[in-house]
Amino acid sequence: MSSFPTLADDILIASRDALGVPAFFRPASGGTFPVTVIWDNPYGQIETQSGGVIESSFPSIGVRDADLVGIPLDDTLDPPGDEVDVDIKDDGNLVTYQILSKEPDGQAGTIFRLQAVPVSP
Repeated sequence: MSSFPTLADDILIASRDALGVPAFFRPASGGTFPVTVIWDNPYGQIETQSGGVIESSFPSIGVRDADLVGIPLDDTLDPPGDEVDVDIKDDGNLVTYQILSKEPDGQAGTIFRLQAVPVSP
């Protein structure tokens, strides 16, 4: 029987292959590194005490840890400098995001929290 980490990695591989979209990590230190990622952009809504509503989305990507080997990402993210271009619709159009944080999931993957980089006019 396979170990739990092996089973978790097998699930990440199957998920990546079925649901993944192209992305390109661009570390502040230089270079461009292609990786297939799982895109997520959940919508959130918070009601304020005054009855107002604040709406937002929370973009993130999930990446298999083994797919990150050799990519020189900044572990401190202070200040944020690493970016990732994500083909969120898998149609060839890339959207650039700044990496705000990364959270290892303890199961062979990492979640990167993102913020859209404003497009220059």
